[in-house]
Amino acid sequence: NPSFYISSPSIIDNSVAPQGNEQLFILIPISAGLKINEKDKFDFKDKIYRTIEEKMGISNLKNLIDFEKIFEVNDFINYYNSFQGTALGPIHNLKQTLFRPKNKSKKIDNLYYVGGYVNPGIGMPMVIASAIITYKKILNDFKNGKF
Repeated sequence: NPSFYISSPSIIDNSVAPQGNEQLFILIPISAGLKINEKDKFDFKDKIYRTIEEKMGISNLKNLIDFEKIFEVNDFINYYNSFQGTALGPIHNLKQTLFRPKNKSKKIDNLYYVGGYVNPGIGMPMVIASAIITYKKILNDFKNGKF
């Protein structure tokens, strides 16, 4: 029962879909390192479509779609070199939280990281918190003459 996010940007921006049509964007966050085959990918997509149909009272969602693009694990790896194919970084489970990369490089002096892949984690509030943590580390290092 995955969580997912649905957006229809064409409601407020008619440039993202042909006139008389709508664009529907569905984001399904998955765990880093999840391996799925082609059959699983399409079975999963069909499950999401059925859930949308049930929850929103839509019949035959597949029949309403003129164009579909699935952007998945291998696309994130190939286009963005993302960690284990996820757009959101390691998930919030014990193993991936304990080993989430720190905000300062252990190998390169004065190299700091910020974002969803590093401490404290995913989501906009966590990315902002990551930026604050990193800012404080840089400020502290500067005050202590480590630059």
